[in-house]
Amino acid sequence: MVVTSCSATADAACQTCDAGTYSEATNADACTDVVVGSTFQLNSGQSFATACEVCNPGEWEVSSCTATTNRVCGACSVDTFSNYSNADECFSCPPTMTTDGEDASYCSVCSSGSTLNKKLETPTCVPCGAGTAARAGSVGPTCDACA
Repeated sequence: MVVTSCSATADAACQTCDAGTYSEATNADACTDVVVGSTFQLNSGQSFATACEVCNPGEWEVSSCTATTNRVCGACSVDTFSNYSNADECFSCPPTMTTDGEDASYCSVCSSGSTLNKKLETPTCVPCGAGTAARAGSVGPTCDACA
């Protein structure tokens, strides 16, 4: 941005825009602030702002986009979900539901013929073996024996 305009005896004196600001025009009178949460600018002396990363459903916002740093996203772990962009947190699935892995945007019930085993390190729908059965949405480490 121009600090002192040029004259017949001196050139213009300019100053670079600080990080978090930018100037699209040469010899601009002022720097433009980034739109915090939408854009950022890490470096000084830039002619543009950079769009912030968007955390997709299945991710959560680990750290916010500031004037000088980009947003950081993290994956929702198994048995948790987020169903909108830039979620502040991942939500736990209800007791009778789980996810199909990390980065989930929804929870689901196990299909008929399998049971949800939440005692495993990673909660999983486990198929029933011969002589056993389970209804859709069943929860337990094992299926029920057939009568």
